[in-house]
Amino acid sequence: MRRLLPICSLQGAGMGGKLARLLLLSGLKNDVAKMKLLPLLLRRRGSACPPKPWRRRGRGGRLAGFRAAVVFMKLLLVALAGCASRPSPPPPLPPAAIPSVPAQTTPAANPVEAIRTRCIQGRRRICGQVLQITPSGLVVESGYTGLLQPPLNHSWLTRANVAPSRPSALVEGAAPDSIAVGLLFLTDIPRRPSVHPYDYVALIGYPAGRYDYVPAPGVTNTIRRFAAGLETAVRLNLQP
Repeated sequence: MRRLLPICSLQGAGMGGKLARLLLLSGLKNDVAKMKLLPLLLRRRGSACPPKPWRRRGRGGRLAGFRAAVVFMKLLLVALAGCASRPSPPPPLPPAAIPSVPAQTTPAANPVEAIRTRCIQGRRRICGQVLQITPSGLVVESGYTGLLQPPLNHSWLTRANVAPSRPSALVEGAAPDSIAVGLLFLTDIPRRPSVHPYDYVALIGYPAGRYDYVPAPGVTNTIRRFAAGLETAVRLNLQP
């Protein structure tokens, strides 16, 4: 029993410690009884025995864990500081600008085709009396609409002995195939039959510029020129 005493220090154990010392110093000869009463007294009033080995290991484990946590936080702070000090990557470059391709300008329209279109849009029905015959064509007073009615509409040429009707208030329209009104020059006419002065003609004419009409010596009138053929009208319009 005396060998077990150094294990537990009875100093500062309070009332339980005093009773334990009295028990040990008493004259009890029964060591077994002492061994049974001593733990009960110490458990009831508190013992100054050193902590058990597993408790010491628990405190040491918690201390080691705390130190490891501190080290981990230090490493984490160092890593974050390194990330903060690292220069931020440059912003991404904008996509390469696609060079603009200049719009291809449509080539200028063929002047011949432009003139052809203008001639088609300006075609007129020429129906009138022949006032003058020249080597290049006829001077016609147009506006005799009766030449477009049966039976006079069966031929492009009507002889002078016929008297077709002519409206007095006829106005020329702007649409294609309108009836031409007034004095004009007609070229590229059919060769047969031959035309005589004061005969009547009825043909489709295409605009072909201007013509200087000389009704009498020293008198010149500039009148419209038409061609019975489309290609002739285009060629005459191309001339300077």
